[in-house]
Amino acid sequence: MSAQVAGQVGVRRGDPIAATEAEHWLRDYAKSQDAALREWIILAYLGLADRIASPYRHGHRTTLEDLTQTARAGLIAAVDRYDPAKSPSFVPFAVACVVGELNGICGTPAGACTCPAGQRSRAAAVQGGR
Repeated sequence: MSAQVAGQVGVRRGDPIAATEAEHWLRDYAKSQDAALREWIILAYLGLADRIASPYRHGHRTTLEDLTQTARAGLIAAVDRYDPAKSPSFVPFAVACVVGELNGICGTPAGACTCPAGQRSRAAAVQGGR
């Protein structure tokens, strides 16, 4: 793995090459716990966390910056807790972790902050693909 490749990978919806590369990194990280690899994985998936946080900003007393920071904390927790032996795909696991963190910032487990219906249905579709 080269720094040049790592610097260019940002996992985006519909990009199976980047997703496959990141999944390899996740398997390698699970074995090695290499800090540099962890950082590359987190950077590759920041866009996912930010996209999940964005719809939560409407109609709540929480700033977008707080929501983004919380979503990114959920992503970091997902990277640290992910076990490729238990789940073949990282994205559904990460989505669940990020959404859980975002709901937690609103003060209730069910979430006084509610995600729009379209976002919920997309998350359910991703999670259903396990």
